Amino acid sequence: IMVENVGPAWAIKEKMPEMPIYGGSGLNVWNHLTAQALAPQFCWLTLSPELSSRQLAHTASALRALPGRDSTPQLELVVQGSLEVMVAEDCIPPLAQEKTDRERFWGLQDFKHIFPLRLDDWGRTHIFNSAETCLIDLMSNIFRIGLDSIAVDARGRTEKYAREMTEAYLRAVDVTAAGLPKGDGPLKEDLQELKERIRPLALGAITYGHFIKGLKDEIAKP
Repeated sequence: IMVENVGPAWAIKEKMPEMPIYGGSGLNVWNHLTAQALAPQFCWLTLSPELSSRQLAHTASALRALPGRDSTPQLELVVQGSLEVMVAEDCIPPLAQEKTDRERFWGLQDFKHIFPLRLDDWGRTHIFNSAETCLIDLMSNIFRIGLDSIAVDARGRTEKYAREMTEAYLRAVDVTAAGLPKGDGPLKEDLQELKERIRPLALGAITYGHFIKGLKDEIAKP
């Protein structure tokens, strides 16, 4: 069962102790200490999308170095999808209308960008980034980090999107596994071709997010 915060995880474990719990990105797992603290309840954790590649590598290596590695959660990274940037407790009225209206696309627009909106079952409004995260051409970098899996966040998207994105990333994993020991020449071209193939499927522009540069406070460090 996937959960986005610790409350449901504790409730599930109380009723069904043997049920595997999967921690989504809503848990905001920032480092190996957080993963270690959540280990008794979770078998799998999605790392925060705000971590840079350097921070992701440090988290993965530090968690592996802890005693009892066999009991620590598996680590995952969201490599494709519109990442959530804000949750408003208020319900934006048009989103709460009848189901046919709720299935339409809604967004907030500034001078240059459109931020998709989605309403959850509790009346909260989720606001997503105007550019969709896309890390498919950085698969060799992701391999070197040493994570256990990657994820495509297709929530709120079509069946076609989920199928084609999954196929593209499976292909990226295969070509990276086959080409990584040989260098980044042909492999880089193959991954770039896959990126161009999925670009039209993305909602809005595409971005590396924080994977390359991290947050401003990390950039400022020597």
